[in-house]
Amino acid sequence: MALYDYRFCMMLVGWLQIVTFMAAIGLLTWPLGGYLTKVYAGQRTPLQPLLGPIEQTLYRFAGVKAESEQNCCNYATSFLIFHALSIVTLYAVLRLQFALRCTS
Repeated sequence: MALYDYRFCMMLVGWLQIVTFMAAIGLLTWPLGGYLTKVYAGQRTPLQPLLGPIEQTLYRFAGVKAESEQNCCNYATSFLIFHALSIVTLYAVLRLQFALRCTS
């Protein structure tokens, strides 16, 4: 097999992508795990001054109370409404694909 064989190059690129992806996941596991631990424990995080106002604005817009818990019926209703809207949006994108400028 020659060094510049097309199949060899494509196989090499595939393996390099897999190794790069696994290295990125491995390197991000520790910092993201620590961040999520602080978020779920209710502790202050370094991103809170930046993302806190955005989160509060979204909560106000959606009518969500951050300090209240969500019971199973509310969760199921939110889940079904979100997925129904997602299905309708996806259907609209697929049906209107001919009119979208980003398609070739």
